[in-house]
Amino acid sequence: MTTNYTTRDQFKADYSFPLKTESYKFNSAELKTLVDRAYDLYSQPGLNYNKIFVNAGHFESAVNAVIELSKDGFTYPEKRKPLHSGPNYAFYLEKPQTLQNGDKEFIKEMVMANYITAVEQNEKVYKVKLKQELIDAERQKEADKAAKQAADKDAKLVDQAEKAFQQILQEEGIQ
Repeated sequence: MTTNYTTRDQFKADYSFPLKTESYKFNSAELKTLVDRAYDLYSQPGLNYNKIFVNAGHFESAVNAVIELSKDGFTYPEKRKPLHSGPNYAFYLEKPQTLQNGDKEFIKEMVMANYITAVEQNEKVYKVKLKQELIDAERQKEADKAAKQAADKDAKLVDQAEKAFQQILQEEGIQ
């Protein structure tokens, strides 16, 4: 009977954190909040990011896996039963704190890189939007100025026409 088992840590291959920010300036408090949320996702029990998957061909292999991996600091999670099909056993072991700290450092670096990229992109969009708003404001000022000039000119023409009208009426003796 062989005592072989395999382990698989899919954390780096499977982990993703959907990062959304409207910020266009770096905000360390916002980044900390995002990193904390990413850590919370990592620690979700059903997602198994903080665990390794162990597959053993026989009961003896499964026992050996638990003994050997527990020497390296792996622990068996409470309330988790191994999967058992025929002679095969499969189960998760929680990673030791040192490995979890390494995973969390990876998360922090990933979130920071994605945050900086998002902030830089938002800054570019903000600059374009701000520039367009300033151009639109200047155009509106010019339009308002032109409209005021046209209204003043129109009022002047109406005033001149009214004076000419009154003069004609006066000359003809009409009141």
